[in-house]
Amino acid sequence: MLIAIPAEGEDLSAPVSSRFARAPWFLLVDSETLEFEAISNPATEASHGAGSLAVQELARRGVSAVFAPRVGPKAAEALSAAGMAVYEVADCTCSEALAYYSPVHLKVRNHEMRLALNSKPLVLSRVIY
Repeated sequence: MLIAIPAEGEDLSAPVSSRFARAPWFLLVDSETLEFEAISNPATEASHGAGSLAVQELARRGVSAVFAPRVGPKAAEALSAAGMAVYEVADCTCSEALAYYSPVHLKVRNHEMRLALNSKPLVLSRVIY
């Protein structure tokens, strides 16, 4: 599964950005191998529609889940339409966020929630163990 994390820098030691759509970077992390790619966020300088623009780029790259402190209403709508799950992470580095959510937990939790919602796309504000 490919995970996107809005980041303040280009590596896993960077803090998770507090602004999803206006984050300077997205780290795209393979949940199986933990290999990642840093991409510049094309929505950073958008005058409006930054959330939708950011989600379009992530969807184009095959992202399945987003780790973020919060997302705005337009971004949440776009994420849901794209079928991307959203997991709340805050006040941590990107590597700490990845350590908190194990790949097995993500797969099981997404499967359970999709079944509960009749396979509709899911946006979570918080995952609770």
